Amino acid sequence: MTSQRRSTPILVVLTAALLFGAFDQWIGAHNNLFWTQVSNGMSALWLVVPFIAGFSMSNHRRAVLAGLFATWLSVLAYVLMIVSPMEGTHLGPAPTGLHGSWNQLSLNLFVHVLLSQGQWFLFALLVGPVLGLLGFYWRTRRYWVYAFPVALALVLEPPARWIASTVGLGDVPWVPFRWPNSTLAQKAEILELVVGLVATWIIIRFGASSRGTAPLHS
Repeated sequence: MTSQRRSTPILVVLTAALLFGAFDQWIGAHNNLFWTQVSNGMSALWLVVPFIAGFSMSNHRRAVLAGLFATWLSVLAYVLMIVSPMEGTHLGPAPTGLHGSWNQLSLNLFVHVLLSQGQWFLFALLVGPVLGLLGFYWRTRRYWVYAFPVALALVLEPPARWIASTVGLGDVPWVPFRWPNSTLAQKAEILELVVGLVATWIIIRFGASSRGTAPLHS
């Protein structure tokens, strides 16, 4: 029973990570929707995934592994959604006499899309464990500094996109920061900035309250 209780949070976290990655790609493929622009513009949301994964774990080792695998699974689900029938990929060969394009799922297609997202798997390897550990420490030590990097990322991403586009880095490979042209997408960037500022305020206030109510040790 104890083993089952320990495995339940891990299964819930990993399942949620899979659903997040799949939903992010699915909503991102629907044009002219405000939430599509939010999905495309708020890349910092992906930092929340390993942070919450680590927050849910019972010890720091589980938090590190949960942060890594939750981020990896999110990216994998993102890739699987790209090559899924929901995105226009067909499981079988083209019908006889078809005129037009037919995107058939194959191992080569899956590997190609998987490799195209390789930088994000590398990102997860480097950042996932760190954010998982920060999430665990924030829950157990109740100090705002541990949650601050996630909130700061939400605050800094919109100006980083604007600066990158202004200085001509928007189209440079491996620099996926580009200030959008559409008004709807720009509103999504502003929303991210507001969410980051609110999250920063809540985290600092939560930390201050926790320190104020913490028992004194002699």
